[in-house]
Amino acid sequence: MSQLGSTYQSMGKFRDAEALHRECWEKRKKILGENALDTVESAHNLAGSLSDQDRLAEAEVLYRDCLEKQKKWGYTDHPMQLVTMNTLGLTLDKMGKYAQAETMLKQCYEKKKSVFGIDHPSTLNTLSNMASNFDNQNKKEAEPTFKLCLQKMKAVLGSDTMDTLCLMHNYGNYYLKNGHYKLAEPILNECLERRVKVLGPIHPYTNLTVQSLASLYAETGQKDKYREILEKHVKKPPPPPECTQS
Repeated sequence: MSQLGSTYQSMGKFRDAEALHRECWEKRKKILGENALDTVESAHNLAGSLSDQDRLAEAEVLYRDCLEKQKKWGYTDHPMQLVTMNTLGLTLDKMGKYAQAETMLKQCYEKKKSVFGIDHPSTLNTLSNMASNFDNQNKKEAEPTFKLCLQKMKAVLGSDTMDTLCLMHNYGNYYLKNGHYKLAEPILNECLERRVKVLGPIHPYTNLTVQSLASLYAETGQKDKYREILEKHVKKPPPPPECTQS
């Protein structure tokens, strides 16, 4: 039941996933008890399906409850607790509770470095989340964190993995929103090229990078490139917006 719920979640069927995770959680509470490890795992999975539906306040409550139970068991450096810390940090960031998210993600990162090592994929995932959190707070730490994480992800995971491409997209957008167009353009172009290769030209993630590049070309007055990218990746491109040079 739990595995099927996770399968639905990976397919984007979040309501179906929620129903299965909730049913599994209720059954485990009844049979194993509220504080059993498997029960808390089900609560964690349910929180994930709620977060995917942007029901963030409900997810936060469940994640915090899971974390408290894990602490009571003494699982301070247990992989399951580190997953909960990371997902709680992400949830808080989505809710705009940036300071709380930063604290949680930093704690998680330090623990993961100690448990897994600095170059472990799970450690790099939390470092990536920290970069986005710094970006959301307009902190100067964002740029060096993005840069470091991208270098490590390319070396450890490869350039074409989903996590690397997600970070690459966010890094390019960081420069884009701050008006550093010459820095943003090559990063976003590389991301688009790799996403087309890995995911295909019509995947939603590919489309996100197309939109970022189109915005860059519009904002820098590159009308030809704006039309070219939309004609190449969108069947019926909208007319270009007013182009301004920052």
